[in-house]
Amino acid sequence: MQQTMRSCLPSLAIGELEAIRNLPGTPRALLATLGKCWRAGYDLQANAHANPRIESLAVVDTALRAGLPRSMLVPPDLAAAALARIALAPVLLGRVTLMGLAELDACWQPLLLALAQVTPVMWCARQNAVPDWLTGSAVEVTQEVARTPHRRIISAARAAHEALEAMRWVRGLLASGQVQASEIALVSVNTAEYDDALLGLSQETGIALHFAHGRPVAATREGQCAAALADVLLHGPTRRRLRRCQLQALPDGWVRALPPRLTLHSPHSWRRALARVTAADWPVGADGTAALKAVIDLLLEGPAAAEKVGETLLSGRALAIWRRALLAGPAEALMETIANLRQDDGLDSCVNVSWMPAAMLATAPRAYVWLLGMNAGSWPRQSREDVLLPAHIVPARVLEPCSLADADRQAYASLSTACSELICSYSRCDGAGRHASASVLLRGADTCEHRAWNAPAQHAASEADRLFGRIQEFAATSHAVSARAVWRDWHAAAITPHDGLIRSGHPAMHGLIGRVHSASSLRTLLRNPIAYLWRYGLKWSAPEAEDELLELDAVQFGRLVHAISQEALEHLEASVTYFRSSGEQRKSALQQAIATVAQRWEEAESVPPAALWQRTLTMAGVAASAALEFGHGSLPDGKAYAEVGFGGAQNGGARLPWDVNAPVIVPGTGLAIKGVIDRLDISADGRLAAVRDYKTGSRGVSADATLDGGAELQRSLYALAVRTLLSQVEEVRASLFYTRDLRDVPLQTPEEAMDKLCTALLAASQSFSAGNALAGPDAGDDYDDFALLLPANRQYLSRKQEAVRAILGDAAMIWEVK
Repeated sequence: MQQTMRSCLPSLAIGELEAIRNLPGTPRALLATLGKCWRAGYDLQANAHANPRIESLAVVDTALRAGLPRSMLVPPDLAAAALARIALAPVLLGRVTLMGLAELDACWQPLLLALAQVTPVMWCARQNAVPDWLTGSAVEVTQEVARTPHRRIISAARAAHEALEAMRWVRGLLASGQVQASEIALVSVNTAEYDDALLGLSQETGIALHFAHGRPVAATREGQCAAALADVLLHGPTRRRLRRCQLQALPDGWVRALPPRLTLHSPHSWRRALARVTAADWPVGADGTAALKAVIDLLLEGPAAAEKVGETLLSGRALAIWRRALLAGPAEALMETIANLRQDDGLDSCVNVSWMPAAMLATAPRAYVWLLGMNAGSWPRQSREDVLLPAHIVPARVLEPCSLADADRQAYASLSTACSELICSYSRCDGAGRHASASVLLRGADTCEHRAWNAPAQHAASEADRLFGRIQEFAATSHAVSARAVWRDWHAAAITPHDGLIRSGHPAMHGLIGRVHSASSLRTLLRNPIAYLWRYGLKWSAPEAEDELLELDAVQFGRLVHAISQEALEHLEASVTYFRSSGEQRKSALQQAIATVAQRWEEAESVPPAALWQRTLTMAGVAASAALEFGHGSLPDGKAYAEVGFGGAQNGGARLPWDVNAPVIVPGTGLAIKGVIDRLDISADGRLAAVRDYKTGSRGVSADATLDGGAELQRSLYALAVRTLLSQVEEVRASLFYTRDLRDVPLQTPEEAMDKLCTALLAASQSFSAGNALAGPDAGDDYDDFALLLPANRQYLSRKQEAVRAILGDAAMIWEVK
C-alpha cells in the first residue's frame, strides 16, 4: 500500500491537498484517512461533490485501488468480492464463530449478515454488549456470565514504578506454584510508555515476558545498527556516529588513519581529511583508503540514497529492518520509523506471561490481569479528529462509529468482568514530574493502595530488588561495604586510600617519576598529584569535541599565534635577520606568515566557518605582531629563534642552537625535562640569552611573582635548559610576555627561584613515589580536566586540605611561594 501510494501520488491532481503533496508524512496520513473511510464504509466517490477535500481524497482512493496488484484489494472491494461468492461459504468455511469481539467494522457487517444466511455463524460476545446491528439477524449470539474478580487499585510513583510493581506481582504468582504463566497478563492502552521498562525488567528478573504486540526492533543489536546508520545518513557522518554503526564495510583501523585533530562534521571536512590519508596511515598490510572513501561518499549523498545505503552497508536482519522502515515512511523520517517498528519476540503466548494492548486481551482474557497506566487522560484516551477529514467535513461518528475513548471503555469493561484477579494501577506523577490522578473509570472504586518507590517488596522481582528491600543483607555485600567506606572516608578529616593514598610499588606508579617531564607535567605533580596519576599513570584525558567548531579554544588559539610568530621570524632570519629588519619588512613577513599558516592549518586542523575563521586569523595576527615587535631592538646583531625544542621534544622548529636530543636534568632531583621555548634570542657574542614565553590569555602572574605557588615553572625551567645546553651563556633573562595587554613579566630572582623549585620537585617526587597521590590546590578549579572525578560536594577539598598539607609536608610548601 505504501509503495503504491508513493508511486501514484506524484502524478495525481489532488486539488486541496496539493500544498502537502511533497511532505514526508503525506503518504502515511493519506493511508490512515483512507483506511478509516474503508473500514467505516464511507464512499468517497459517492460523496465527492460534498466538499473539495472529499473530492481530492476520492481521486487518491481511485488511483490507489487501480495501482494495487491484482492479488490485493482494499477492504470494501474485498468484502464485495466475498459477497459475490457467498454461495461457496458452506463448503469453504463451514461453521463460523467470532470470539470476544466488541464490534465489527462497518465494511464487513453486510458480509457477516449474508454469511449467516448460508452457513451457521456464532457471535460469542463474552461479557461485551451485543452490537445493535446483529438484532434480528440470523447470527447466533451467546454471552458468558460476567465474573466478579478480586480487584485492587494501586498507586505507584511513576510509570517505571508501576512496571516494577507489576513484575513483583508476577513473581509472587509464579512463586506460589498455583498459577501458570499462561494465566497472567499485563495490559495497557498505551504500551509504548511501558515497553522499555518491562523489557529491562524481563531481562533483569529472568521472567520470560511475551510482547504480544511485538518488541521494539531498536531493542535488538540489528535494530541499533540500523538506527545508528539512519543517524549518520540524516545528520551527516562523524567519527562518533560511524563508530556506533560498526559497519563491516568500514576497513579496519579507519579511526587511526584519519587526521586526529580534524573535526569531521561536513562534506568539506571529510573530503579534506580523506585527501590527506595515505597508505602509511593504515596498519601494516592494509590500505583501506579507497574503501573508506567509497563508504563516506555514499553516506554523504544523504537521505536520497537511503535505499542504496542500506543495500550496500547492511546485511541480514539489519537490512530487513532497514527495508521495512523505508516501506513504512520516508527516508527523512528513518529515525522515528525505526523507533516505532516492532518484531516478534519468538516467545509462545501459550506458555508465557504476556504483555499486550488492552483490546488484544479483551478477545482472549486471562485469569490474572494487571492494568497499567490507568491515569486520567490515558485510560480512556481522548478521541482526536482525523487530520485530513476533520469533523466539520465528515462527522467523527461517521468515520469512527466506535471512538478511541469508547473502545478503551469497552476494553476495561470486558477485562473487569472476565478474570479472577484484577489489579489496576496508575502513576502519581507523569513523565514530566507533574501530578497525575486516577482514571475516571476508577472513581468510586475500592480503596487505593499507596506504594512508595523505596518501600521493600513482599515478593522481590529480582536479586537487586531483593537486596534493595533487605538493607542488612545488602550492607554485607562487597559493593555496599566499599561504598560505605568511600562515603565515610570522604567525610573524615583524615587522609585515607580513597583520597589517593596508594601502596608503594603499585603498578600504576611504576616509571611515572622517571619519565621525561614537561613544565605542565611538573606543575601537575606539584599542585595536583592525583591528577598527575590520572593523566600520566592511567593515561586518562578529556575527550575531544566532535561538534562543528565555531571558535578556537584557548589552547588552539595559542598554538595558532605561536605558529604565525614562528613562520614570520624564520622568514626574517632567512632573509635580513630579525634584529636588522625594518618595520615594513616585519609587517610583510607577518602577512605572509598568516597566509602560510592559515593554509597549513586548514589542511591539518579543524577551523571555524569562513567568516569566523578570518576574524580568528586577524586576532591571531594582532597577537603575533605584538610578540614579533616586542624586544626587537634589545640585542643588535643577535640571533632569534622560535619554537626551540630541547630535551628530546620533537614538536619544535627545525632551526636550533643546540642538539635537541641532549638531556636536561633538574639539579639535585634526577628529573629529566623537555619542552619547546616560544622565543629564544642570543646576543652576538653568545653571552646573553633572552627566553620568552608567549601568553595569549588574560589570566597572568603578578610582576613580582617567581613560581606562583608552583603554577608558573616555564621561566625557571627554560632558563635552566639554556644554561645547560649553551655553556658560553653567562646571563639568561627569562620572562612571560602577554600579547593581549603587551605586558612583559621577567623572572626577578632566577637563582633563588631555581633553588626553591629544585627543593620542591625533589620533595614532590619523593612524596609521590611513596604513594601520596592527593588532591592539591588545582583540583576542581576551572581548568581542571578531572574535576568531574572528584566528589560532587565542594566542601570535600577544604575538609581535607589541612591533612593533605600534613602528609605532603615539604612537597606542599611551594604552594606558598609567591
